[in-house]
Amino acid sequence: MRTPVGYRCRECVSQQQQVFETALWYDYAIAAAIAAPLAALGSFSAALGFFVIFLAPVVGGVAAEAVRWGVRRRRGRYLSLAAAGAFVVGCLPVLFFAALSVLLGGGRGLWGALYALVYTVLATSTLYARLRGISI
Repeated sequence: MRTPVGYRCRECVSQQQQVFETALWYDYAIAAAIAAPLAALGSFSAALGFFVIFLAPVVGGVAAEAVRWGVRRRRGRYLSLAAAGAFVVGCLPVLFFAALSVLLGGGRGLWGALYALVYTVLATSTLYARLRGISI
């Protein structure tokens, strides 16, 4: 494997990276337990319409910092994915009700569903990008 300082075998690189992985097994559960409720709380910003474009990244950033604080800044390879997955799960009720309003309302709730989807995508991607920096 080519590295910035020359060639090294994959086993050597893997051993060196394992030193920096400090997440414990329960950090993934902590990340999920923090991210999902914050996603559900922040999803009410989808009701603000167009302003969700500006608020969703803020909610994702706040959730990322809360997760980082909750796991005491420990690093893990899949910690960002666990938090992002839990964040999407936290957004599912709002997405479900938005889709239900579109189906039952004859398309009148289409903008609400669109804003709920925009919130989910923007906030989750912000959370993942912010936490990816503490992964390996």
